[in-house]
Amino acid sequence: MAINIRLSPTLEALARQYCERVGISLNSLVGVSLDAYLRQSERPSVTSASEPPAPALGPSPAPVVPFAPPDPALLQRHRDLKAEEQQRIQRFRELKEAQQGLAPSDPKPVLPANPTKADRTRLAQWHQRNPSK
Repeated sequence: MAINIRLSPTLEALARQYCERVGISLNSLVGVSLDAYLRQSERPSVTSASEPPAPALGPSPAPVVPFAPPDPALLQRHRDLKAEEQQRIQRFRELKEAQQGLAPSDPKPVLPANPTKADRTRLAQWHQRNPSK
């Protein structure tokens, strides 16, 4: 089920920081928190010694165990590796474009369904700059 929720900017920032620190998605955090809140309201808040406990309706679910926070050094290494990967991908794209004879900043224009004279002129100029294509 997809729903939208509204959070105050402060609460959203705290939730996102917690999710990054713990390593879960915001969706997971909302689900676990809502489940814990609803289960808390099902339990009687104060039980007297004379009242027997309510019988269980079914098998009890596994308790919600919080994730251990990941090692900050490991998180930084992961971020560094992601940045290196993005740089390698960019270099690969530039090399591929250079091998094809395209300038990295000169993509082929895409014409709309009903091109204007200016659109056709721009495409013709691109073909003059890139004769091999």
